[in-house]
Amino acid sequence: MDGELPVGSPTFLIVDDSAVARRVLSFTLNGLDGSRIIEATDGLDALKKLTKEQPDIIFVDLYMPTMDGWKLIEAIRENRDSAGVPVIVISTLADEETQKRCSELGVSAFFEKPADQARLLLMVRRILYEKQ
Repeated sequence: MDGELPVGSPTFLIVDDSAVARRVLSFTLNGLDGSRIIEATDGLDALKKLTKEQPDIIFVDLYMPTMDGWKLIEAIRENRDSAGVPVIVISTLADEETQKRCSELGVSAFFEKPADQARLLLMVRRILYEKQ
């Protein structure tokens, strides 16, 4: 899985109310050649963007104002256009119950903040290869 990505220009949606967290993740993902980053500040903002965009992977923080990550993931899974899009959760809360609920909602991967960049990129590459 080393080397270039298997798909041309993957699109990533980063959903986090923290500008710093979005910037860090965006910087990490920009290391993947040809990637395109879309940012959203909460779940409602993400849902609006999902009406216009079809990202390859959605990165979600769980605790945000207006619409939290839990409700966003449920909405993603209930919409036939986005139901199959892989979701990666990156959150400060990493207890067993949180991880269990993420699994029940069909989350592809869970990372505790701050996410290990090397492990995160490996997971992103794996997901993109599986989507081929």
